[in-house]
Parts: sequence; C-alpha cells; structure tokens
Amino acid sequence: MESVTTNVPYESTPLAVAYRISAIEFNLDPI
Repeated sequence: MESVTTNVPYESTPLAVAYRISAIEFNLDPI
C-alpha cells in the first residue's frame, strides 16, 4: 500500500482507503 500522507484527514478514513484500493483494482483514477 502506498504510504502517501497529506494534510487532509479524509485521506486517513477507512472509506477513503477502501475507495482508493477499489480505484486501483478497477484501474480508475482516484479523486
């Protein structure tokens, strides 16, 4: 898993993580 930390707390939420993982698996462009 890529450990890219930003100033946005949203990045640390389970939903954000799950979304990014799903986006990677589906070859989509994460927001």
